[in-house]
Amino acid sequence: MKLKTKIILAVGFFFILLLLIAGAALYLQHQVKQSTALVLKDNYESLQYSHRMLAQLNEWSDTAVYTFEQQLRLQEQNITEPGEHTVTHQLRQHFNSWQQQPSDSLTSLLRQSLQRIIQLNMDAIERKNKLAVNQAKNTTDGITLLCAVVFLIGLSFLFSFPALLLQPADELAQLGRSFNEMARLLDEYENSNLARIRFEKDRAEAVVNSLKDASLGVDQSGRILFANEQALELLHLSYQQVVGSQLSQLCKQNDLLASMVNDEQSVPLKIVVAGREEYFVREKTPIEKDGEPLGTVYSLHNITNFQQRDTAKTNLIATISHELKTPVASIKMGINVLANTPGAVAEEERAVLTGMQ
Repeated sequence: MKLKTKIILAVGFFFILLLLIAGAALYLQHQVKQSTALVLKDNYESLQYSHRMLAQLNEWSDTAVYTFEQQLRLQEQNITEPGEHTVTHQLRQHFNSWQQQPSDSLTSLLRQSLQRIIQLNMDAIERKNKLAVNQAKNTTDGITLLCAVVFLIGLSFLFSFPALLLQPADELAQLGRSFNEMARLLDEYENSNLARIRFEKDRAEAVVNSLKDASLGVDQSGRILFANEQALELLHLSYQQVVGSQLSQLCKQNDLLASMVNDEQSVPLKIVVAGREEYFVREKTPIEKDGEPLGTVYSLHNITNFQQRDTAKTNLIATISHELKTPVASIKMGINVLANTPGAVAEEERAVLTGMQ
């Protein structure tokens, strides 16, 4: 889009806003004017008719009767308020009766009916006046709100218009779109690689967590790369506390971890797990690639069942040995007594007993 076209569009936009404000103001002003005209037409004419009829009651000449009749017909054609039709009808009945037989009581009834019509129209004027005042206030509020909205729109456009002017022309815009498309494709490629890396990471973590032995991986710099759930449970540490930390620093805070990575001790490691003693042996597995060391995996292999069997075997052998030694000792003691008792056995028998000892 050319600069000239942008300027024309901007000026046209502000022109439309001005037309919008002017149109709304004219419309609201017309509404107020129409309400005021309605009051003049509906009520002031009825008041005029009623006052003219009241004036005729003071002099009942032929001219007064004619004028009263004329004004009454006009009033009957200008009934606009609730209850005004009934009062006007009563006025007509009283006037017809007066024409047949004039009397002061009928004149009083005519005067009362006219006062009632005047009161109805005065109340209507007051009510419509309040309505017109409220409408005028609403008109003012509406115009004020519209001006505020237009002002905000114009202010927003004022700040965005320079950026619109500074946007590149057609050729540069095409170049910009091509560049944005290239950036989008690069971003998709990077995200796809990142997603693949995350997938491989999740799979590696799943493999590590599937190991039955408590395992912990450390790189060449001593930074902990991974720890499966079994290791975290034994060490009473969280994933965030372990992974990424330096092994040497964490060993100072956790004695069990220090014992786990200490490969100089050959005796099994006794750990209380779920309220009972279990035995583990340490295993240290170096990680290499193309003959180059990458790190070390430390593991704790649970040998509790083997330890329990070994203990049971040792106890069984000790029991059997004890049970066998007791009668043999008794027999040896008896043989010794017989061999050392003079005259208890013959010399040939004594020689056999001495050999048994």
